[in-house]
Amino acid sequence: MKYYVRTQTTVKERDRGKWWMDSDMICPKTIEADNLPQLLELYREAVSDMVSISDNAIKNKNAMYIDLPNGEYKQVGYVITGKTYFEDRDINYSKEHYIDVWIHIDELRDVDFSECPGNSL
Repeated sequence: MKYYVRTQTTVKERDRGKWWMDSDMICPKTIEADNLPQLLELYREAVSDMVSISDNAIKNKNAMYIDLPNGEYKQVGYVITGKTYFEDRDINYSKEHYIDVWIHIDELRDVDFSECPGNSL
């Protein structure tokens, strides 16, 4: 299966106000995987140059939900704790700090164009 993964990163509550980070520092990614556990492992490898995600963080991930117009909700991904370095105004890197990695996962599939009349060549 192919997955399209969009990521937002946020500073953990205890570090808000101390550090700033670009919430879009991880670009969207298309990843092929057999299942969600494999997807998360491949995702972790793909972002490892920017964010460190441990086995324990994957194991303790939290579900991420969106509200639907009818008042219900559905899961769209996970929130996983990661670690990254921050830099100060003098571009000195600090030690690693914990962040929240919000991973929105969409499954991609091929479009069946035969369902639309008038598609003949």
